[in-house]
Amino acid sequence: MKLKEYLKLLYIPLSLIIAYLLMVLIWRLLGLPEDAEFVNLVTAFFNRYGLLVVFIGALIEGFFLLGQYFPGSTIIFLGVISAGNNGLRVTQVVSVVAIAFFISYTLNYLLGYYGWHKLFVKFGLKKSLKNAQKKLKTNELRAILLSYWEPNLSSIMATAAGTLKMNIKKFLIYSAIGILIWETFWGLLVFFIGAQAIALMGPKYILVIFLIWVILIILSELIRKRRQKK
Repeated sequence: MKLKEYLKLLYIPLSLIIAYLLMVLIWRLLGLPEDAEFVNLVTAFFNRYGLLVVFIGALIEGFFLLGQYFPGSTIIFLGVISAGNNGLRVTQVVSVVAIAFFISYTLNYLLGYYGWHKLFVKFGLKKSLKNAQKKLKTNELRAILLSYWEPNLSSIMATAAGTLKMNIKKFLIYSAIGILIWETFWGLLVFFIGAQAIALMGPKYILVIFLIWVILIILSELIRKRRQKK
């Protein structure tokens, strides 16, 4: 495979890791607090402003293009952590996030359906959108479920579903299923890990995750090409 082909395949993970590293760099330069001190500050913040902050953060994070530049996942992540061992509070946070994502993804669908997404394509999302369309044409449910683990990927997939004029009832049902599965998964994971989940947001863990992601993408493409030759 040529270098250009690799870059096309790895566009999304590379974009996300660059955005993450920039955020870490800014965080370090500003000398912002880490770990336990940070958790205490966030908990106080959420106790003061409530679930509205989580809702707005998730709403922006789930919207096409905006989520690429807004650290909504961090807000959502910290919202669950700040709930501590309060199961009811965690349920509320996850529910609010799920509702916000459902609204955002529906708006993304409409954005694609009516062609308004073309205003944002020049920002470098054209290739990602085409890849999402290919996956939807193969299997709509699988494409949505496998992309809804991450808000930025979900926003692209939802927009692609709109561009393909996918049946809106089917989209809303598949979207709801994907959101329910993944938000419950992440909510439970962070709840059981607790404040230690902050460490998982550190550079070395994130870089390992992205490395695994890149390897899986390359391997799947190599297997696909090998099958085509056969």
